[in-house]
Amino acid sequence: MSILRAIFIVLAVLVVTLVLLPLHAFLMLIRSPRQKQTALFWHRLVTRVMGIRVKTIGLPNPPGKVGTLFVSNHVSWVDILVLGSVLPVNFIAKSEVRSWPLFGWLARLQNTVFVERSRRLQVRDQSNLIRERLLSGDSLVLFPEGTTTDGNYVYPFNSSLLGAITSGVETDQIPVQSVSIAFNGLGGLPMGRAWRPLAAWPGTITLSEHLPGVLFEGLFDVEVRFGQVITDAQMRHRKPLTAALHIEVRQMLADGLRGEDFATKKG
Repeated sequence: MSILRAIFIVLAVLVVTLVLLPLHAFLMLIRSPRQKQTALFWHRLVTRVMGIRVKTIGLPNPPGKVGTLFVSNHVSWVDILVLGSVLPVNFIAKSEVRSWPLFGWLARLQNTVFVERSRRLQVRDQSNLIRERLLSGDSLVLFPEGTTTDGNYVYPFNSSLLGAITSGVETDQIPVQSVSIAFNGLGGLPMGRAWRPLAAWPGTITLSEHLPGVLFEGLFDVEVRFGQVITDAQMRHRKPLTAALHIEVRQMLADGLRGEDFATKKG
């Protein structure tokens, strides 16, 4: 059954992509804001096909003339599908993703901002690019841990790219909001620490090793929590802002992993 499930998922995702791709590509070509809606629709269909059930707690900052920077913990490549199914956003990703088979192509179709995290001399240019995208109305998701975890904790946040909203022109217009992603269910049952690596994608495991487990068994329940929208008065200093976001994301993740009232969280 697991092999049949994997085959069904691959074929269904292929069909969904081929149907939506011409429309999405055309909307990108004419730079229509409706391309965000086709991306949102694609992510929702794919998560449903894969059996990923997403529950949201709290409200995301709504789209506006200026985009929101959503700051989230990072568990797996599945995070992209999860957040993409509840938010009309683009993502900030490391430059290596651009060259990944299939995933890199999909990332480019979603107007992902690719950054060179290892090159400190380019941080200012990259922050400027992120700032320009936010000021143009694009909401972005930043994973400031810089890597993925096992889903049970949050690594320290790297503050460098938060310079996009704490320095430069017009940064006081840019809202920032914390987000947590908690994989807390598998097949309708609470997911304990022993099973969480099925969803998590730590750096020691290759994509080819991780992908089959998700396709075969990935009936995940995922809880996405949104924190407070931080105002301009609170975001003038990069390191205090980074510390505050880290504390809030860590607490929200802990709350999501407890599994309290699990039956009410299944959506």
